[in-house]
Amino acid sequence: RFAEAKAFPIIPCNLCGSQPNLQRQVIADMLRDWDKRYPGRIETMFSAMQNVVPSHLCDTNLFDFKGITHGSEVVDGGDLAFDREEIPLQPAGWQPEEDDTALEALRLDVIEVK
Repeated sequence: RFAEAKAFPIIPCNLCGSQPNLQRQVIADMLRDWDKRYPGRIETMFSAMQNVVPSHLCDTNLFDFKGITHGSEVVDGGDLAFDREEIPLQPAGWQPEEDDTALEALRLDVIEVK
C-alpha cells in the first residue's frame, strides 16, 4: 500500500535481465564477443585491475597530481611503469673467465657454416 500511495513504479524483481536495452546486457555481449575474437583479453583486463595504484584512478583525494614535477623522485602511490629501472652491470648468464674453461668441453668447434 505504501508503494501505491507514493506512486512508485512496480518493476520485476530480476532487474538485471528482465528489462530490454539495459547497458549491462550490452557490456555482457561485448565481453563475450571479445572473448571469441581475442582469447585471453578478459583475463588480462582483470589481472590489470589487480595492479592498480592510486595515480591510476585520477582521484585527487587519493593522489596529489598537482604536486608532481618533472624529474621528481618516485612518488608514493604513483605508477612505476615508466620509472627507470636499475640495469645489472653484468648480462644475465655471464660468468667470469675462469668458469669459461670448464664450459669449453661442452662447446662445438664450428668449422664452416653453409
